[in-house]
Amino acid sequence: MTTDTNIELNLRSGYNLSRPLFIYMGNLKIIIGLMAVAAIALIACNSSSIDPQHYFSAREADSLLVDMVTYIYSKPPGATNENRFDNKYRTYYIRNAKNFSFEYYYTDSTSTSYFYLIRPARSLKGNLRGVGGKFKLSNSETGSKRLLNFEEIFNTTVMPVDSLKMYGQKIMKYMRRHHHYDPFKYDPAIIEWPGKHTMYDTIRMEWVYSGYPSDTIR
Repeated sequence: MTTDTNIELNLRSGYNLSRPLFIYMGNLKIIIGLMAVAAIALIACNSSSIDPQHYFSAREADSLLVDMVTYIYSKPPGATNENRFDNKYRTYYIRNAKNFSFEYYYTDSTSTSYFYLIRPARSLKGNLRGVGGKFKLSNSETGSKRLLNFEEIFNTTVMPVDSLKMYGQKIMKYMRRHHHYDPFKYDPAIIEWPGKHTMYDTIRMEWVYSGYPSDTIR
């Protein structure tokens, strides 16, 4: 191909012969850099989701919910703190998990999982409250997930379901960003436990009255 032909093709393609090639290469680097920044921003946006569906399939979410209910809900008749996790009680928790709603979830940089559920409540003020907590996920020998270091962080007061979803979302987003929930923690209109006289017993995995660990709240 002749030089004249090359020049003609370059002109048709929009290449300005009066501009050095390094200028085009510099522009190309800028474009690639902007694309990389956009990709990182997109990943960050996606990973900031607190929707359980972002992390789990429907089946995985249902199974995880049952696992959490095993820790949160009252023990089956005849069960103890030591054996309440036995497979023979799994059906009991599956049946009662239908009364829970898995609303929000995220993980932090230490691979700690944080959750927020709407759960049944036993109160004259209503029958629903929110519960937020954390745990670690670990693979078992069979390949299934196991919950480790489970802990309830807070329980809300009894509220209508719309309010529970609204406050749950606010608390979880705040916790994800600031790693605590202090602006909500000391508002008795929102948080019922922990309170002045209540605490979560990480050994028994139950809420108890402070100073009276043998007295379970629920």
